[in-house]
Amino acid sequence: MNITIRPLQEKDAYTSVNWRNDPSIWTHTEFSATRKITIEDELNWIKKVMADKSCRRFAILADSDYIGNTYLTDIDGGGADFHIFIGDKSYWGKGVAKKASKLVIDFAKNELGLNIINLGVKSDNIPALSIYKSLGFTESGVKDGFLRMKLDLRTT
Repeated sequence: MNITIRPLQEKDAYTSVNWRNDPSIWTHTEFSATRKITIEDELNWIKKVMADKSCRRFAILADSDYIGNTYLTDIDGGGADFHIFIGDKSYWGKGVAKKASKLVIDFAKNELGLNIINLGVKSDNIPALSIYKSLGFTESGVKDGFLRMKLDLRTT
């Protein structure tokens, strides 16, 4: 299985809107929908984030199938926050998140010249913690009930 990332596109809304309305996908994240997300909501969100220069939003592809998203947000001169989710549950547990994370880390370091990537993860999300630790993230505290982790790109 070939894992790649590409910039998010408007057409992705027609798939991702289904993920936004599936509570099981959001179990381990700090985000959740408080109402049903419509296709119009999702299209508007994608248009908004595509125009936002403080973030980079990517679709995750397995071979040519769109299966999830990964983001760098709050990009400043030296750092950013990292987010990832696999929306197509048939790909859970198959190493996709780790491969996609490596691609985003490489992009952050080599294309954006960032020094630090931060993330938040629920402490009971053992699979995610395992991935992040294997990629070199270290624990840096707790905020709003989420374990905070960071990756120093200057040492990777």
